[in-house]
Amino acid sequence: MKRIIALCLSLIMCIGLAACAENNAIDVPMGMMLASDPDIPEYVLMVPNDWTIESSTGTTTAYYKDNLSGSVLATFSATFNMISEGVTLENYFDTYKTEFTSVFGEPENIEANDNLLDGKPAKEYVYTAKFGENEYKFWQVICFHEGIIYTLTYSATAQYFDNYAEDMSLILGNFYFK
Repeated sequence: MKRIIALCLSLIMCIGLAACAENNAIDVPMGMMLASDPDIPEYVLMVPNDWTIESSTGTTTAYYKDNLSGSVLATFSATFNMISEGVTLENYFDTYKTEFTSVFGEPENIEANDNLLDGKPAKEYVYTAKFGENEYKFWQVICFHEGIIYTLTYSATAQYFDNYAEDMSLILGNFYFK
């Protein structure tokens, strides 16, 4: 009888430990929420709690909306594409810039720096562009990992850019590859 009780207690403990391990698979820090699909095996993406997540386009997008005016003040997007042969971090941005120019015009004040994303080599670009009468500022981090190009982009009007840049730092600091 003691063996059966010991076996049952052991089984209960194993089930309990497995349930805890499954629930804690993604540790979301206080003030952040999971933006990526937990079933996607490649990466984990989190954004601040006061941002709104939109994932219906196949791209993970989040935005910060002013509660009083209803205006979107800042946006964040994460896109993922397969790497073509011969593509580097530098020439990928050049290709992206061509597409970008067709919507926003030529990006200006481009600052490029080497960076890391979850310990992997990355390129960071900060630049401005006009859309209509508004000037926007962009902060983009591009990283290659296991055959995929990860592009994380923060944008806001130049007027609001610095107000939410710390949020981009939090997003980047909490992004990781699985």
